Amino acid sequence: DLVTRIERKQREEDSRRRQQQKATAQKASFKATPVPKTGEAQLPISGLIKVGYGNTDDIGAVSKGLKIQGRDGSLIVAPMGGVVDYSGPFKGYGNIVILRHEKGYHSLIAGLGKIDTVVGRPVSAGEPIGKLNKSSEGEPPVLYYELRYKGKPVNPSKKISGLF
Repeated sequence: DLVTRIERKQREEDSRRRQQQKATAQKASFKATPVPKTGEAQLPISGLIKVGYGNTDDIGAVSKGLKIQGRDGSLIVAPMGGVVDYSGPFKGYGNIVILRHEKGYHSLIAGLGKIDTVVGRPVSAGEPIGKLNKSSEGEPPVLYYELRYKGKPVNPSKKISGLF
């Protein structure tokens, strides 16, 4: 009976160790995805900037990104090279894509009608990642783009113009 309990305990420890190794390997493979070179920064969509960084939006809040008006079904591209950290629906943002870039930058792109990328995928600057929502109630569709540096929102216009 004692030997049986010892063997069972050993099997449980071995199983737990294998699960930890598997989890560690999955985390390492996610982080090990090489981040493509940033490339030349650009807006994720062509269109009219309706709300600029730091401006007051239509609900009276100070914008931490850009709201860009586009055409129904317009192609949305990666603003810089990076790796997809998230793609899918999120709270009140609708469909979003979060890209991890070099040197501590992240892009959050919200308002996609269709997402054409998956988590873990490396993307180059200008590579398609989705399509813009269809307009609702006669209003043109709007894409939200936020650039973050080490977790804090920064003005994407400065990155696009090469100021940092």
